[in-house]
Amino acid sequence: MKRTSILVFVSAIFTLNVYAGGPTDRTGGPADKVTGAFTLNEVYHRLVSAHEANDNHPQKGFFLSWQDTGRWLEIDFSDTENTCVNVFADGQARIGGLITDGNEGDPAIGRYFGFNLLDGGEGHPGLILDHSDTYRVSTVYYSEAARLALLEWCDSGTHGGLIGQAIWPHDVTHGNLQVHNSTRDAD
Repeated sequence: MKRTSILVFVSAIFTLNVYAGGPTDRTGGPADKVTGAFTLNEVYHRLVSAHEANDNHPQKGFFLSWQDTGRWLEIDFSDTENTCVNVFADGQARIGGLITDGNEGDPAIGRYFGFNLLDGGEGHPGLILDHSDTYRVSTVYYSEAARLALLEWCDSGTHGGLIGQAIWPHDVTHGNLQVHNSTRDAD
């Protein structure tokens, strides 16, 4: 019941944000953001609404991942000390942070993960255009070194080489990942 309630709540917020147009920058243009409901490699379902900080608007949003087995994980992007949202080019973003919620006892809770995202645009049915690489920063829990490595990676794309670091590439096999890059900012 709790999982269903969470999914309904997250879906409602996501729908409202998408149809309301989301935040805008100081000139009224669209803000840098990542949105989407998609499946990776037929296994990992993702729902994301991540907004980069701009002008007087703080970074915000969420990342929710679940599998058909019932496993689920969450990142809250309003925690700006432990998360990042960086839309750095047209159709490209790096987002991530501390996994703060999920199934009780899940080994991912308390670790830092990043997601390198590529929005390949709209194409023909059956073509895989969108991609997401999952970056496990470290196997160490609640590590300051891992937090700093995640923030550096989010900024520059440079991997820190910490113990337990891993990168897994994924194709978006269903749904749509969208990376919105405002034409009015410097990136």
